[in-house]
Amino acid sequence: MLRFDLSTSRPTQAIDITHLFASREWPDGLLLASVEHTTAAIFLGESGSEMFADYERVAAGLVEQYGPWQHETWNPGNAQSHVLSSFIGTQLLLPISGGGLDVGTWQRVIFLELDGPRQRSIAVASLGARPLR
Repeated sequence: MLRFDLSTSRPTQAIDITHLFASREWPDGLLLASVEHTTAAIFLGESGSEMFADYERVAAGLVEQYGPWQHETWNPGNAQSHVLSSFIGTQLLLPISGGGLDVGTWQRVIFLELDGPRQRSIAVASLGARPLR
């Protein structure tokens, strides 16, 4: 198992981390990427500063209307980050072919910080493929 570490610099921040996966030669099959935190998420999406601004704006306001949060009676400030993370997801299964990511032209691996700035880790496991019959 590998671990990728990254630093975020804002409370809500979208980061294209595709390069972490593209910089290695992988065995054909699947990669499981798992964010090791309950206030961050990972997904496939389009990259670019405009998209990142949209991801961040939606994430910052998506569940705001549902407060006040029960969780905040003992840990103020990040309940909506936990809720968003659970809905967006903390794991991503990526197809690998020919040693690299086999995703669509515009698909990028996006890490979404929901309670930053923080140091974050992503665990990555390779799941080898067997020929389909």
